[in-house]
Amino acid sequence: MRKISIFMLLIAVAVAIAAEATDAPNAVSDQLAELRLIFQDSLDKIDVAFLDSVDKCRDSYALSLKHAEDTATKQGDLEGVVQIRKEKTRFQEDRAVDDEVAPGTHPLIKQSIGAYLRSLENADSARAQQVAGLAIKYIQRLESMKKSLTMDKRIDDALTVSAEIKRAKADPVISQGLKLKPAGPGACPGCAGEKVIRNECPDCKGTGACSYCEGTGKRPGLGGEKVPCFGCTGGRKCKKCDGEGQTSQTCSRCKGKGKVR
Repeated sequence: MRKISIFMLLIAVAVAIAAEATDAPNAVSDQLAELRLIFQDSLDKIDVAFLDSVDKCRDSYALSLKHAEDTATKQGDLEGVVQIRKEKTRFQEDRAVDDEVAPGTHPLIKQSIGAYLRSLENADSARAQQVAGLAIKYIQRLESMKKSLTMDKRIDDALTVSAEIKRAKADPVISQGLKLKPAGPGACPGCAGEKVIRNECPDCKGTGACSYCEGTGKRPGLGGEKVPCFGCTGGRKCKKCDGEGQTSQTCSRCKGKGKVR
């Protein structure tokens, strides 16, 4: 499947928007509906490209396991060969890789898992950058519409667009995209030069609230009495992300430098 370029997507969006903007008979609500369709179509293409990248990561993992088995065989490591073959069979059945390496995992399998997770992280970062560019372009276009309508004294239409901007910014995909700083010239495309990768906290699902007590700080105790939550000790915040809703880790693509050669 051909990889989708974010620049091609943005150009397509800009062209389509320019075309519909000149269509005076259309009501503003119709124009907004068309813009939503354009945005969603571009987002779908990004997702398709991402899934294609994930498949390639899995194919690379399978190939890495094959090389690992060859290496273990040449080293005369019978136990290693048996364990690697077992992992190959398991992977062929479910095509999934756990991001937590189990104790006792053979070093060659650990290397394969590490390489897989790094490539998957890069694919996810690339997708995030594409979505960020698309989200920014979408909101910029809406802001431009609102300004033009206001200058034309079409206040009711401008208020309609303003409401759409609020709705769009509340959308999880767009909201997350707007938080991500697009990569500048020379910046690492994996982290946009920020040196770290930020992801939604897996424990609180981005809410920042303790997942055990749902942010109330209390849990039912003996006799039904409320006692401080053992997970957050009554503090209400998620311990894993300290209430921020996001976790961060050093970008593996640039190794925390923020730039690529």
